[in-house]
Amino acid sequence: MVNDSVFGVGWDVLWLSIFALLVVFLVAALVSINKSSLDAVTKLVWAVLALLFPIIGPVVWFVYRSSNRSSVPPRTRAQQ
Repeated sequence: MVNDSVFGVGWDVLWLSIFALLVVFLVAALVSINKSSLDAVTKLVWAVLALLFPIIGPVVWFVYRSSNRSSVPPRTRAQQ
């Protein structure tokens, strides 16, 4: 049976958009984890957590990262 209703297509577009945003958020978290200054084992643990829990894992990572950044003074150009 073919679903020709407008709402059926609308829901499909909504769910596809939400899924695409979640994938982008997960990939951004994985890239951020990889670029962090953590050691390799800690990066691996964070990456596995982000992959096992694809919604809450990246959220926790970004909260953790922002809380650690606020306690460390920003680097100047001369230090880089």
